Amino acid sequence: TATINTSDARTKTSLSPASDVLLDAWGAVPIHTFQFTDAVEKKGTDFARLHVGVVAQEVASAFQAQGLDAARYGLFCHDEWQDEYETIEVVDQEEVLDDKGNVVTPRVAHTEQKLITAAGDRYGIRYEEALCLEAAYQRRRADRLEERLAALEKRMTIVEAQ
Repeated sequence: TATINTSDARTKTSLSPASDVLLDAWGAVPIHTFQFTDAVEKKGTDFARLHVGVVAQEVASAFQAQGLDAARYGLFCHDEWQDEYETIEVVDQEEVLDDKGNVVTPRVAHTEQKLITAAGDRYGIRYEEALCLEAAYQRRRADRLEERLAALEKRMTIVEAQ
């Protein structure tokens, strides 16, 4: 029941391996445990759950340190929005009826704009892409370790043969 993302080669262009610069940038991104501020405000520090992940601004900084723009990568998100209002009716004076149901005093109302969502922005990470980058980073580390081990084994074989 997991989400399916299109991965058909016919829908992609500019295919290339993750560069060492990109992997070096990703390798500098710290992984944290944290609590969400709104959960702490609602439940308290002792009851708000702990999460594991990265901080988008730290991803941007790590990429920038390698000369990369995190915003060029689909794993990095930054959304901005303007104030959002709802038009509401405010009754200044209720309608007054006589005993027969006739309007004695008409209802008086006006409309106002009520702020629903204040303007702001938020950074985010698409974790499925971040985790693919993490896998590529770990794959590169494993490959490099295997190369070093193979070179060490070769040197040991030479020493033993002497």
